[in-house]
Amino acid sequence: MKIAPWATVVALTLTFASCDRTRPDVDPQAGDPLVPAAVVNAIKTAFPAATEVKFYPVEKNVVWGSNFNLQRQPHEVVISQSGQILEALKIGQTNELPATILAYLAQNYPGYKVDVFAQSTGTPTQYKVLITNGQKTQTLLFDASGKLTLAVETGAVSTATTAKTYSVKFDDLPAAIKKALAGYVFQSALAVSSSAGSYYEVAATKDNLIHHFYFDAQGVLLKSYTTPDTKSTSSILLKNQLPAVILTYLDTTYPGYEFVEATASKTNGTVTAYYVLIKHSGAKYYVYFDGSGKFGAVKKQ
Repeated sequence: MKIAPWATVVALTLTFASCDRTRPDVDPQAGDPLVPAAVVNAIKTAFPAATEVKFYPVEKNVVWGSNFNLQRQPHEVVISQSGQILEALKIGQTNELPATILAYLAQNYPGYKVDVFAQSTGTPTQYKVLITNGQKTQTLLFDASGKLTLAVETGAVSTATTAKTYSVKFDDLPAAIKKALAGYVFQSALAVSSSAGSYYEVAATKDNLIHHFYFDAQGVLLKSYTTPDTKSTSSILLKNQLPAVILTYLDTTYPGYEFVEATASKTNGTVTAYYVLIKHSGAKYYVYFDGSGKFGAVKKQ
């Protein structure tokens, strides 16, 4: 399934929503008056054990972001000015990415590099992945099964070169957008904030199609397009369930390798990709093959 990509620029310590800060991190213990009390209290209430808490503006006087550690793991949360938590993410390591997502990335973004990977802390489970692919930095949103649900690229509807992004629930969308989605089944939405303005990208299904809408901050439709609503699934395979052509390739290329795990990805019931994790010469490798068993890519862990 091809979905137009979307992007935001981040660093390991300044992740998905926190790029292009307008001022340094704010320590709430310092009593900085620029951080609304409702924002600080939202983090204290939802994550009372958080340490090294920092705040930064995502959209001035509208949305704030917070970075902190919880049980020694980095987290990032996006909070409205009134103290409502809009998005909460646990920042993970690349080797924690589900095999289905790794397979999708290898198939659709050859040569990609994962910059940041995060998982939602609440339900439903979502995965957010920031990758560099050539000259583009792209962020991808996946559901719990590893299916891509939304993608945005900086510059898709504006001339901005950087943007800040966060997930938005249907109830938090502007009334005009909710009205425009009447008759559609809402899937996911992303708010994109940049120096060139703010907009929303929304994915919704109708008539076996995925409809992708771009709305401005007031809910005026900027553009839209559709893609097939393919049914993607994945399953874990034993070594002896892999096609012979894959086993032959692995035996030839990695003699004496140790099989760890394998996953088969299916679209509308047909296998479209195999992803195999192996150990060889003291290192781990993710090896990707297409649906016919032809070698596609390899990534060292």
